[in-house]
Amino acid sequence: MAYQHDGQAAAFPPALMFSGLEYRLYDCRENEEQGRGRAFVWLTAYTLLAVTQGQGTITINGVSHLATYGKCFLLAPNTAIGVESEAFQPIRLYQLSFEIGAQDEELLADGGEMVFEPFTLLEDRLLSLRDEPSGGKLEALQRHIRFQQLMLEVLKRQHKEEDELDARRAVERTISFMQHSYKEEISIGRLAQEVNMSRWQYGEKFKALTGSTPTAYLTALRIERAKQLLMSQTSRIRDIAGRVGFGDEYYFSRRFKQMTGLTPTQYMQEFGRAPRIFSIQYIGELLALGIRPIAVNSAMFPVFEEEALRGVHGIEEPVDAEQIMRLSPDLILYPSFTPASLVDQLVKIAPMAHVSWHDDVYGRMRTMGELLGRPKEAEEWIAGYMEKAVLARERLGNCIRPGETASAFVYVDQTLYMYATHHFGHTLYQGGGFELPKRLKALTERNKQLKWMPIRLEELPDYAGDRVFFSLAHTGVDEQEGRAILNHPIWQILSRSWFLRRRLPDGCWRAVRKGELFLQKMVLGTSRGGND
Repeated sequence: MAYQHDGQAAAFPPALMFSGLEYRLYDCRENEEQGRGRAFVWLTAYTLLAVTQGQGTITINGVSHLATYGKCFLLAPNTAIGVESEAFQPIRLYQLSFEIGAQDEELLADGGEMVFEPFTLLEDRLLSLRDEPSGGKLEALQRHIRFQQLMLEVLKRQHKEEDELDARRAVERTISFMQHSYKEEISIGRLAQEVNMSRWQYGEKFKALTGSTPTAYLTALRIERAKQLLMSQTSRIRDIAGRVGFGDEYYFSRRFKQMTGLTPTQYMQEFGRAPRIFSIQYIGELLALGIRPIAVNSAMFPVFEEEALRGVHGIEEPVDAEQIMRLSPDLILYPSFTPASLVDQLVKIAPMAHVSWHDDVYGRMRTMGELLGRPKEAEEWIAGYMEKAVLARERLGNCIRPGETASAFVYVDQTLYMYATHHFGHTLYQGGGFELPKRLKALTERNKQLKWMPIRLEELPDYAGDRVFFSLAHTGVDEQEGRAILNHPIWQILSRSWFLRRRLPDGCWRAVRKGELFLQKMVLGTSRGGND
């Protein structure tokens, strides 16, 4: 857009509107008292962040940046940020929110970390905006002009040539490398070579940015990460030492005590807490491992007793990323079918771990046991389940003959489904010892990950085994239509055919009924201790 000035076309200035200014304190010590080590914010407007005190990390859409005095970030709406201060170095920062006309958004297209020098000038400009206008429109106009002057300085610096800042940014890249790769063997001399500096030059620039030497910074980083792992109480000391980059457990313990005044074991006993996990599905596995998540999708709630879910937040679907952010999870677990768009939002909030929805319950329990430092508990649950399976087969006794087949069906969402080897199928075939019907076996051999499949009612006899299990809803349309299937001629023919094929020995009816009831309990136990 343009207007005429002395016969020349001139561009309109960008439409920038001041929204608000906050001066915030982020202190990890206060957050830890609430069971959290960091704070999250979801930005809804264009925002300028300016760090005026402290040291730590600012995570922007999942990418970590060093946060020290003088750091500035120009960020777009719908950005997730996390602020985490180092111990005894709380972060103070300005958070300036503003709006810009759609036609001018390209001015901010290169947002992100920026440099404003001298930073004291930016501090003065922001300080002048803190006080609310107490008078009328003229004072409000003066404040708006000061805001416009500030934004002019910001935009000029954002678009300025930054060759002179290459060395600083090169060192910052090595700091970022340390933050992401602290568990690896890191050579300070090698890092200096990679940024084309002598070790002395590198150390000087590093200390100017962080206040620490590279070696001291790396050690402190590893110790801080070890504290987080010790607080979660999910791993052994030896494993934690290896996970944070210490090759020797005893050297790790000595350095830890030097820096904290406590041994790792003492620290775990004093500050340990359960990890804060949000899980999409998999609450059964978590509870079986002795871990109660902070939240799970509420569709899982009907399967469990109220006491088991005490303190667990139910999250309605579709999942709201802002709601999850407010819970400050340490870890997010999600299955294979989670939409990519949701994963892209949640990864900005906390580390995420994919747990395959296609694995059977044993595979998932072992995966999650290793992930959460509970491999022993996982194996104990699997062993307990197998013992239940043996007991179920003993109760059925000679009423299940060698090679006897079974199939299971469920009517849900007005559709008839057949179970494969997961969920109820897992209980029938791996737990109860039944064989798969011929056609179902052929399907599972072609697709090992098949969980269930929809079928037409007229196909039911093709997949029916020697025994048929049918799951019905308790209420609603699915219950009514499901019961109608039991009165359908196809089901009646199937029932008569079964009685003609199978003649049970005397006394077996009661055993079968008890066995089927026990199998149902096993299904419920599987659901509660592993969502399969």
